[in-house]
Amino acid sequence: MKRFYKTVIVVPADGGHKIQLDGRDIRTPKRSTVVVPSERLATAMADEWAAQEDTIKPEDMHLNRLANTAIDRVATQKDAVVDELVGYAQSDLICYRADHPKELVARQAKEWDPVLDWVRDTFGVDLKTTTGVLHVAQSDQDVQRIKTAIDALDAYEVSGLHALTTGFGSVALALACLREGRDFEACWTASRVDEDFQRDKWGADAEADAVRNALYSELKVADKYLKLLKTL
Repeated sequence: MKRFYKTVIVVPADGGHKIQLDGRDIRTPKRSTVVVPSERLATAMADEWAAQEDTIKPEDMHLNRLANTAIDRVATQKDAVVDELVGYAQSDLICYRADHPKELVARQAKEWDPVLDWVRDTFGVDLKTTTGVLHVAQSDQDVQRIKTAIDALDAYEVSGLHALTTGFGSVALALACLREGRDFEACWTASRVDEDFQRDKWGADAEADAVRNALYSELKVADKYLKLLKTL
């Protein structure tokens, strides 16, 4: 789509701030007016619109996409999205450990054990671990506590949490990032332990690195989005 607007501004709205292009409110794909609770987030989203040149590239507007998802999907079917995220707690990346080689076992313990400790201290959840690929069942009580924590978030936060969870393969890491129990870089490193071990052993692959770099950039924006939500 060709760029059709000249001006991009942020204005107050009921419930927060909205963005206008040539005086017209931007809308989601389902035609809802986009209103976000944080002026700083709205400003960053407006910057994405302002940065578009002759052709609008929605794939480069990650903050806007997360806000659209919050409004069009999460707000209208939050229970289903929360259930999807809770499902990650029942098969979380950091609960499935290698039993060899010892170097990988040590890396996993170094990166993942502090996250398990943080989850225990923050939510009272004692996630069980196992070796290999055999499923380890988490207690109903622990799963419910994770659900309660996610239920307490608003649609915008759940949208960002969903992006981090699916990218990390771990709701524990995503919650740690959201709640600032660990910073983004630490969570990213923890989510790539197995991949990095193989990379160190066998060498880099250009195609795999391109996919990895794209995912890193996408998740970094999700982290930025969540931080902007916390500032008015």
